[in-house]
Amino acid sequence: MGLVMRLKNSKNNLERSVALFEIVLMVLSVLTISYLIGSEIELISAIDSVSQEDALKTVAENEVIPSWKPPATSPTTTPVYSGASDLVRGTTPIPESAGAGTPTSEWHLFGEGGIPGWKERFSSAGKSIGGTATVASIIWATTFLITAYAFGTSEGYAKELSWTLTYGFAAGQIAAIVAEFFAPGAGGALTANLIPGFWGSFFSITPAGLIGLGLAAVYALFAYREVEVEIVTFTCNPWQPVSGKEGQNCEECNKGQFPCTKYKCESLGASCELVNEEFGEKEVLCVWKDRNDPSPPEISPWKEALLDGFNYTPDTKVKSPDKGVFINYTNSADGCIPPFTTINFGVTLNKVAECRVDWDRSKGYEEMNNPGLTSLGRRLYNHSIVSFHIGATELKQEELDTLVAYEEGGVYELHVRCNDSNGNANLATFVFKYCIQEGADINEPVIGPTSIKNGAYIAKGTTEQDIIVDVNKPSDCKWSRNDVSYESMENSMNCVKSITEINNKGKYSCETTLTGLKDLTENKFYFKCESYPDKEGTEFESERRTMTESYVYTLIGTKELVIDSVTPNNTIVRDSTENVKVTIEVKTSSGANKGESLCYYKQSDETENSYVPFITSTEYNYKHLQDLFPQEGNYNYDIKCCDLGGNCDTERISFSVETDTEAPKVIRIYKEGSELKLVTNEKSECVYDTTSCNYVFDNGVKISSFDGVQHNIGWSTQDTLYIKCKDDFEGQPSAETCTIIIRPSDTF
Repeated sequence: MGLVMRLKNSKNNLERSVALFEIVLMVLSVLTISYLIGSEIELISAIDSVSQEDALKTVAENEVIPSWKPPATSPTTTPVYSGASDLVRGTTPIPESAGAGTPTSEWHLFGEGGIPGWKERFSSAGKSIGGTATVASIIWATTFLITAYAFGTSEGYAKELSWTLTYGFAAGQIAAIVAEFFAPGAGGALTANLIPGFWGSFFSITPAGLIGLGLAAVYALFAYREVEVEIVTFTCNPWQPVSGKEGQNCEECNKGQFPCTKYKCESLGASCELVNEEFGEKEVLCVWKDRNDPSPPEISPWKEALLDGFNYTPDTKVKSPDKGVFINYTNSADGCIPPFTTINFGVTLNKVAECRVDWDRSKGYEEMNNPGLTSLGRRLYNHSIVSFHIGATELKQEELDTLVAYEEGGVYELHVRCNDSNGNANLATFVFKYCIQEGADINEPVIGPTSIKNGAYIAKGTTEQDIIVDVNKPSDCKWSRNDVSYESMENSMNCVKSITEINNKGKYSCETTLTGLKDLTENKFYFKCESYPDKEGTEFESERRTMTESYVYTLIGTKELVIDSVTPNNTIVRDSTENVKVTIEVKTSSGANKGESLCYYKQSDETENSYVPFITSTEYNYKHLQDLFPQEGNYNYDIKCCDLGGNCDTERISFSVETDTEAPKVIRIYKEGSELKLVTNEKSECVYDTTSCNYVFDNGVKISSFDGVQHNIGWSTQDTLYIKCKDDFEGQPSAETCTIIIRPSDTF
């Protein structure tokens, strides 16, 4: 159970009225009591009462004899004085018996050579602080606190009201003491004589006390704030993930920059499951495990797995319930694949599952040999399969067990079954068929592609370049600056030779560094390869094939790229809109392909990786445009352009943007000869009409001008001219208003 208290800005009239009523009621109650009692009792102090003798004794001890006159009628009883403070103020007469002798001076409690009354005022204030009045003040404040607190809590209100009244009344008591100190008598009680003795002092109400009540009321008004108490019940139970179809949100965990985790996955739904954890965080997938799903995975051919030169066609001869496709080699008439060719293909599923392959259809999923270790135990949506000729490379038996290898020419059928997380495996198979051409591999190695495109530009000053060369079969490769035989080539490449090391294009990669590059030159290199290095020195060495024609590879040296011009720069761009259109235009030359480049921009105070491509930089060009829409202000931009060879040049531009939202104004009108002259505050175009301002600008009669500032029209007193002017930014008066209305006259 939690209790939530929140302040509300909106006013609750009922609660506010009740709170204010409490304050007013308390103030009025005190004032009423003070009035009823004070109307019959004289002002006296709240200090404890003393007898006449004690008072006279006090005076005698201080050796201060005031000037006084005896009353007309002596009191029949011993008068009671309210203490030394009354003597100080001289508010009560002292009888003849108070002392002997004739007074020679008025009673002045100045102190010798000091401030008049200072000693006595300090003494009076000190007695007030320590006397019954202070105790009474404390008890009054406590009474207010208890009453307000009891009422507030019983009615469900907060404690603020009671503390507000207490703070206010305390401020009043401090004011009373200060007033007593600086103005003796200001703290005089209104009600102390109603009840004699201590209780009379206790129930006394001083003017300063009334000030305290007033301060309490003012403080309460300003400190008042509405508080609403809401009781909210909540229960902390063990968290439960969502269930049902909502569990299909599991896939959201696979999106984003960071890999999914078990906690994140299972939090998305009761049926969410993290798979492939044993293969590392990069392999994990969060998937929906529908425990009520009895169906096996649906298998389809995965087109993206094919290499260039291959395609699928449906196999209509496959017996139901099996399905399948042919894998065709598009570069042969019969679609058959040349011997020793590596074949890449695969399957895609409607849900994650493990898959296995086998040449024999009769085996169930658990009995399938799974050559190639397809899926490698991973549960995936897409599974790739690689098939190659067993003689393409020399492999150990354990390596052969991990690959789908064919031996001779002919037709091959590979059967695929998959098994989902619920253990639902395919009974039917998906069949891949492909044919291999008969005979030994008599074809030469084929080179391509390369990591850097053949014929590419290189940056100015480049003297050497690392590249990767792909070959279609295991080979040894060399290069030279001259077109010579394979054996005569001076430089060897580092090539992979095992089928287990082929790249994602199904090719064998060879790495090398080309040297001796020059600027402004077509740097030509010649590559050749010899197949099947594992057969070297064996009885099958005669089956090796060497390229008879060199693969000619060219890198073109360049010079530096130059940014010829960038606009705007060191200028002001004006328009009549809040966001002003600024078009950056860049022109480049030199560099690769005569200056063709891509350009980028960023604000000068941004980091180097903040460059953004020009919107027109979708292809290399000599001219680039980028529209910006900044607001009024000063701007600095860095411009960077790079060509095909990697040459880059940068420029920094500065410009200011000003917004002109006002229409032109006519600042001078005068007659000169037979013409009426108008002068505007900026370059503008002006027109007029002789009927009203309600006309379209383009329909007005044009007023001639030679500089856009001075405008001339023939002088005539017959017409009233309703003139409109607009500037270069189309700033002009609204439809029914004019820039100025002129009524020419010859009479002044």
